[in-house]
Order: sequence, then structure tokens, then C-alpha cells
Amino acid sequence: QHSAWGPGPGGPGPLPNLQGYPHPQIELDHPESFVHVHLEDKSAGPTPHVLWDAAYDMGGTEVLKSTAPAMWGTRQNMELFCPPKHGPPHWFELTISREANARRRPFMMQDFIASQVLSAYRPDQDPQLDAFSMAVDSGIAANAAKVSFL
Repeated sequence: QHSAWGPGPGGPGPLPNLQGYPHPQIELDHPESFVHVHLEDKSAGPTPHVLWDAAYDMGGTEVLKSTAPAMWGTRQNMELFCPPKHGPPHWFELTISREANARRRPFMMQDFIASQVLSAYRPDQDPQLDAFSMAVDSGIAANAAKVSFL
């Protein structure tokens, strides 16, 4: 059995990740001490696929540096997300919450900091390319060129 993320019913085999960096840098608009990040592929199947789940000590700064080590988490090195060569576009949800310096489930109403929805798709699935493209008639219908405006 294969999924968009690789073989097996329980998820992928070897996970691609950022070379030398376990995760991207995140900049907040205010200082935080401890944060929890959680990134899911919401279109990976009947249940979301967790790409990143870790807690970090930000040291009272606004920046989670890409080299910061995770204190704990179920997926401490972020798995890269790339659109599959075949299949539908994918959308992802990144959630950042405050974390106590102890392993506990976050109280999202009080601990919520930010959330971001991201999408990944191939150029042939880009809605802007399709919506703003037009065929330029070069005099020969078979040789019409496609011009795209972004």
C-alpha cells in the first residue's frame, strides 16, 4: 500500500528534511518563552499527516531559530512538504501555541499564538495560471502559444 507520503499503512519510510536545519525559522510579533509547533497535512487522507510536532525554548525572544533544538515532541525534525507528482493539491495547517516547561496538552483557548494555512500544488494546478492565461493566436490554430500573466 502506498500513500502520497510513501509506502506502508502507518506512514512514510525515510523522511526528507531540511539539510542542516531541523525546521524553518519562525518570527513572532512578541517575545515568548516556550512554544509548541504543530504542522499537519490536512489532505493526506482520512486522518491528517503530522509533519512537525515539537516544543521549543525561545528564551524570551520573538524568533524561533531554525537551529533551535526541540525539547520534546512526536516529530522533532520537520518533514518537508512537496506536492506529489500525481494527485491533488495539498493544504497544510501550522499552529503555534504557548507551552509550559512541562509536557502537557495545550489549552488552545488560552495558549493559542498563531495559525497559518499553506497550500502546495504543481504549476498545472495553479488557479492563478489558469484564471489569467490566454491563447495568443499566431495565425495557425495548431501553433497557438499559451501566455500566462501573474
